[in-house]
Amino acid sequence: MKRRTVLQGAVLALLCPADAVHAALPAIDVYKSASCGCCHDWVEHLQSNGFTVKVHDVANPSAYRAKFGVPHALGSCHTAVIDGYAIEGHVPAREIKQLLAERPKAKGLAVPSMPLGSPGMEGLHSEPYDVLLFQADGRHAVYQHYAASGSNQMSPSAGAADGKRVMSEGEVKKVDKGAGKITIKHGPLLNLDMPGMTMVFRVSKAALLDQVKSGDKIKFVADKTDGTLTILHIEPVK
Repeated sequence: MKRRTVLQGAVLALLCPADAVHAALPAIDVYKSASCGCCHDWVEHLQSNGFTVKVHDVANPSAYRAKFGVPHALGSCHTAVIDGYAIEGHVPAREIKQLLAERPKAKGLAVPSMPLGSPGMEGLHSEPYDVLLFQADGRHAVYQHYAASGSNQMSPSAGAADGKRVMSEGEVKKVDKGAGKITIKHGPLLNLDMPGMTMVFRVSKAALLDQVKSGDKIKFVADKTDGTLTILHIEPVK
């Protein structure tokens, strides 16, 4: 009788390996800004890789970075905690699973800033980045390295009157003609000293939105107008 029970258990394990793996993953709590599109994309990356994600939209994500012991120098746009570890930034699900399997003595994993090509930051190009294993005292080591693909060079805008505005690249995620706004997943905005992310912009002219639709690859010029991030020029990428 005991042998039969063991055999039945073995058969069930063979029939349902995916369910067993999914159940083995603890839930992950993510603390992010409600308006951060790239954070939302990273959450979807985790979910597609079998994680149960509890999302907390907070007013000051950096406060949670400090709360969970992430060194300021390794900061990014969101902080997560899972099974006693802190996860900072766009860390791939693969390395989180590896961390949980190996259980090293560490505070957690971090991908500083928001490198293009990391999960949630996919776009026209990618750049090299490291997943860092860090300690509570700030010491860290490379846990996994990811190489670049494509080119990260941005070309200057020929129509920039002040010589400071540059043409950036991105992908249209949403067009709201009624509100005169467009959501773009973009690379670094060099003239504004901003990293790549997904953001909602105002447009200087409603007619600019007639040129594009959701899913289009574009080049554009963004600048601050009356303190608001505004799209001044758009060119669809053929």
